[in-house]
Amino acid sequence: AYNQLCLVSLRRENYAEAERSILKILEFNPYAIEARNTYLLILFNSKRFDEAERYCEDLIEDHPGDPGFRYVFAEILDAQGKGTDAMEQLRAALKMDPKHAKSRGLLIQIHQSRNNLSKALQVAQAWSLADPGSAEAHNGMAQVLSQQKDYDAALEHFRKAMELNPDLVIARSHYVKTMVGLGRIHEAIQLMSEALEKDPEIEEGYSLLGLALDVGGRRKEAVEVFSSGLEREPNNVKILRELAWIMSTSKDAQLRNGPEALRLAKRAVELSPEDADFHQVLAAAYAENRQFENAIVSAEHALQLAIANNNQDLSSLIRRC
Repeated sequence: AYNQLCLVSLRRENYAEAERSILKILEFNPYAIEARNTYLLILFNSKRFDEAERYCEDLIEDHPGDPGFRYVFAEILDAQGKGTDAMEQLRAALKMDPKHAKSRGLLIQIHQSRNNLSKALQVAQAWSLADPGSAEAHNGMAQVLSQQKDYDAALEHFRKAMELNPDLVIARSHYVKTMVGLGRIHEAIQLMSEALEKDPEIEEGYSLLGLALDVGGRRKEAVEVFSSGLEREPNNVKILRELAWIMSTSKDAQLRNGPEALRLAKRAVELSPEDADFHQVLAAAYAENRQFENAIVSAEHALQLAIANNNQDLSSLIRRC
């Protein structure tokens, strides 16, 4: 019961209440590993990094052969700008388990943040060799190759990642972005259409195919795909967002539908109330329905959220709109 109360408190970002619940559990059993992990998460999320470091060191001492704790320690160190120390912990984790995906991924990210792409590529290559059947490994390799502008090789690894795990959304998302950048969006649409036909349950299959069709100028088809996806997943916020935006802003009068756009946008905001972009879409839906005062209120709220998240691109878009 205390564990469930802690999880609910974490979802509400009420870290003080979550901590009270988890400490109750640790009174009953000081070595309950799930509770210790959760307590570490509370310390990390509430940015009590010094305490998190000390607590993680205790966990490592109790579980010296567990690469997961080395990875978490690296996350804590990296969050404080201690990248070199973080990399040392990640290398220790990978000695214990060369296939530890989270450690590989974070090590690549640290090298990328330092603009050391050759080192990042070495880590990605080592990951692919250690675990050739890992979709995450191929996706990591593809992302580094994309940064190096080796797009053909990157696409090959993105495709491999999608073959190994059709539900790896990040691989398909980056694949589409790469194809758009190369002016080959229609190839991407064909590949994704075939994949969705084989497996209609692919995670985010409809949202990504719809986006690709929209980018490719095939907006009517995009709406049909989004609508099919929404029938399967009525609470898919990505699809709710895209349909609401199209129905509010499309230059094609046949695709505009103010009342439906407003219904969809309200649902997206209800499901993700802290998402600045969804409030921006809601503002557009209000404007399409000529409810301009509500539109301004929603846009101002969207702007506040975007500024709070330091999202300058979205802030500029909201101001222009």
